[in-house]
Amino acid sequence: MVTNGYKNKFAFVNILNNKYVFELDNNMKNLLKKLFSYINEKDRISCYKSFKTDKADIVMVLNNIKKYISIKSGKINSIHMEHIINFEKFLIECKIPLEIINIYKKYLLHYIF
Repeated sequence: MVTNGYKNKFAFVNILNNKYVFELDNNMKNLLKKLFSYINEKDRISCYKSFKTDKADIVMVLNNIKKYISIKSGKINSIHMEHIINFEKFLIECKIPLEIINIYKKYLLHYIF
């Protein structure tokens, strides 16, 4: 069964995949500017649906830099929280030093409790 959520993800991929930045509307350009540190109008973007079991729905590639994006759609706003251990594992995979991770965890715990 294909839901509206899946349709939205594939529509997003179709808008971006194999397009040059100059071909995109301003909303998409602004999104790319927020995701990537540098974009050029002549850059070509690749975008595809991720079928892995990770949290990412799609993958965007620009100038050999990959960004893993989760796309959500629905009728109401909601908040989704992950356990801090999952976030810690993510930071370790990103090669963030444990010293920095521990400082960040202390900061988060100060506001959570």
